[in-house]
Amino acid sequence: MKARLEALALRAGMAIPILYFGSVLAAALFYPGFSFVRQYASELGADGAPHPRILNGGLMLLGVASVIAAAGLWRGLRRLGARPLPARWTGWIVALFGVAMGFAGYYPHPDWRHSGFGTSFLVLGGPILLATALRERREARALRLYLLGTNVCMIVLAAALLLTGHSPYAGLLQLLYSLAAIPWMGIGAFALSHYLSRMPAASWVEPREPA
Repeated sequence: MKARLEALALRAGMAIPILYFGSVLAAALFYPGFSFVRQYASELGADGAPHPRILNGGLMLLGVASVIAAAGLWRGLRRLGARPLPARWTGWIVALFGVAMGFAGYYPHPDWRHSGFGTSFLVLGGPILLATALRERREARALRLYLLGTNVCMIVLAAALLLTGHSPYAGLLQLLYSLAAIPWMGIGAFALSHYLSRMPAASWVEPREPA
C-alpha cells in the first residue's frame, strides 16, 4: 500500500511541468494579444485578464500536486539510500514551491501575496540538492549532470530577470527561467520512479530514519 502511494506521489511530481506549462498555455489561448515576450505569465491570471481562473485554478492544482510530490521524492530518496540531509531539503523545497504556487493562484497578480512571500525562489537550491542526495548512485550520473547544468541556467536567468525586470523582453526571460526552474522536478520524479522500479521486490520495505 505504501509503495503504491509512493508511486502515485512520484507521478504527481512528473505532472508538475505539465500542470504549469499547460495552465499557462491554456490561459494564453484565451487571452487575445498576449505576448510571451513582453508580458509576465502572472498577467494571465490578473483581474483584468479575460479568463483569469484558467491560470489561477491551474496554479492551485499545481500547488497540491507539488506538495504530494515532495512526500514521494523524500520517501523515494530515503529508500534509495540517498544522503539524508540534501534529500530532506529537496523534499522541503518542492513542498514550499507548491505552497508558493497555491498562493500565486489564490491571490492573483498584482496582490502582494501573489509571490508566496518569496518562497518560490527557494527552488534555486533544488537541483543541486537533489544531485548531492544522489551522489553515490552510479545510475544517476546523467541526471546529476542535467541537474547541475539546470542550476547554473536558473541562477543566470534569475539574475537577468532581477536586473532587467522592466525590459521589453521580461516575459521571454521569465519563460526561459520557468523552462529551467520547473521541469527538473518532473524529470527528477520520473528518474526516481525508474530507479525504484529496478530495485528487487524484497527491498520494498519501510525505510528507516537515519541515525
